[in-house]
Amino acid sequence: MNFLRRHERLALFVYVFVAATVPYFFINRFNDGRVSARLALPVDELIPYQQPWEFIYMSFQLMTFLPFVIVRDLALLHRMARAATSIWIVAYGTFLLYPVEMVRWVDPTREGFLAWGVRLNNLADGPFNCFPSLHVSIAVLMAFTAWKADRVVGGVAVVLAFLIAVSTLTLKQHYVVDVLAAFVLSGTACAVFLGPYRERGPHVALRRRTALVLPALYAVAIAGLYVAYSRGVELPPSKWTHLERDVSRAAGSATNFVTPLP
Repeated sequence: MNFLRRHERLALFVYVFVAATVPYFFINRFNDGRVSARLALPVDELIPYQQPWEFIYMSFQLMTFLPFVIVRDLALLHRMARAATSIWIVAYGTFLLYPVEMVRWVDPTREGFLAWGVRLNNLADGPFNCFPSLHVSIAVLMAFTAWKADRVVGGVAVVLAFLIAVSTLTLKQHYVVDVLAAFVLSGTACAVFLGPYRERGPHVALRRRTALVLPALYAVAIAGLYVAYSRGVELPPSKWTHLERDVSRAAGSATNFVTPLP
């Protein structure tokens, strides 16, 4: 206990990392093969598939840890952790009770680094755990946590969170309904846990330059992936390619708009 008290920031960081990944991927694999709903609406068909949004979509991984490089006040980090926990409880419970499956869009004629990156993303993350979108809800929470500490960094983060929400739609990773539900979920968590927080003077935030470590890490990660791609690293076929092959037929099916669970 004394160790945790002396290293609260590290303990919170580890907790967020584990809670954001282990249950998510376990449930994602558990839902593979289960009867799942598809929540496509006509508006989803109007949103074009755009590969360049992959760069924005993947920035979510760094947004998750933004508060740890800009927030100094541990009280705010604790509030963020409680808000995130409430989001995970609701989302993970919904994934189990009402699994939603996304019909992925993959254009086999597209080549290049971006197409390779999208295939890598789809290989690692199955088309389940869609409703609500954790990609969006956690990004919004972390952005507003940063905004509570530093209005400049937080303002940039809020814009990025909005762009991440758009990327989930343009890459066909989520339905519009998933994103709207995520905004409601994260908005509620922010109001309940971050709303009552009152700044404690100039010591709430760390120096802004510490936040630059995140784009630096992102650049290194992209460079590493590009090296792997340029050296010809081939990706194994996704076990969910049947969804990708059926996308053109499913997109034109009226029964695909909302398919409820039996």
